[in-house]
Amino acid sequence: MFDAGDEEIVQIDFTFNAGEINSLIPLIAPATNTMLEEGANNMSAQQLSEKLDFYGIIYSLFCSYDKAGLSLFCLNRYLENAIELAADMLLTPSFDKKELATVIGKQRNEYLISREVVSVLARESFFSTVFGPGHPYGKRRELKDFDNITSEQLKSFHSDFYVPDSLYIAVAGKINKNTESLINRHFGATKRKEDVFPGPEYGRESTVKRSHTEKNSAVQTAIRIGSATIDKRHPDYPGLKVVNTILGGYFGSRLMNNLREEKGYTYGIGSILYSTQLTGIKVISTEVNQTNTREAIDEILKEITILGKEPVKKEELEIVRNYMLGNILRSLDGPFALIDNFKSLHEFGLDNDYNYILEKKIKSIGADEIMELVNTYYNIDDLTIITAGKL
Repeated sequence: MFDAGDEEIVQIDFTFNAGEINSLIPLIAPATNTMLEEGANNMSAQQLSEKLDFYGIIYSLFCSYDKAGLSLFCLNRYLENAIELAADMLLTPSFDKKELATVIGKQRNEYLISREVVSVLARESFFSTVFGPGHPYGKRRELKDFDNITSEQLKSFHSDFYVPDSLYIAVAGKINKNTESLINRHFGATKRKEDVFPGPEYGRESTVKRSHTEKNSAVQTAIRIGSATIDKRHPDYPGLKVVNTILGGYFGSRLMNNLREEKGYTYGIGSILYSTQLTGIKVISTEVNQTNTREAIDEILKEITILGKEPVKKEELEIVRNYMLGNILRSLDGPFALIDNFKSLHEFGLDNDYNYILEKKIKSIGADEIMELVNTYYNIDDLTIITAGKL
């Protein structure tokens, strides 16, 4: 609980270990999460929606590879109503077959539209190529998958993973004295299971390093370059965050200066480093005119090579330090930022000390350590190169 702020508003996040990693059947985890708002505890979807609107509750459902749940904002005077409705949605969803058919039909249409978007095709191909099609991070959705989802499958998944054993609740804002008792009243009485369903076994990472998805109608080609890497539990991760920022993690990065400002190949390019429960992932993403695809890839690889061979100048490193330290401050500015920062650490068994560790590394890292990290974690031969578009 983060008691901070002067406004009579509170954010509550309910997070379960109910992400896609827990099912090898595509769509089960996200469909289960989506159906939480489609009726619960003898309320229809419309009745539930009307109650949420009546109390001014703003909410969002979320489902990632690892986690799933509900985040809501409400006024303190409607806190009890919000917690009660959250319990209805999370613990007693109806999984109405008619509503499920509507939801799946909508998702099916969105899937068909996404087949025309090269950035979506490249992202799917990247994860499938890096992790392999048998891995939950690499499993691709297919059109036939939308026809095989049943209400019974969702109920079974919900029974296994939307349980108190895998739930944590984070609260932030101006917190009333009765907040904890209200949460316990609606969630504390739920019986814990002796054994939590362990989730499926999955395959190893793929050895394929190049893949192209042809899209003849595409004007641009999407490029994804990266690999699995260490996650934030590894001691080298804070230093690798600095490397990532220099390479492509902010608007003044080397990749932006090269491919956008100097070459004019793209409107934007970015490098992302993030963690999942099973691994860390680093990926460089951009879209370019299909005639510049080869040149863009060559320039990306060239920038990685230079970063591993030539010391970063003090002026550039100072800009990156200031940018990253500012991001740390923003991540701790206000109660709702605090809740996001807490979740990003708690889910990996880390505590607030990690923010100080990251700050210390940003301030102390030197050019030699940066080159060493690049040569350790950005080996060109280990990177997977994905393209989607017209060759």
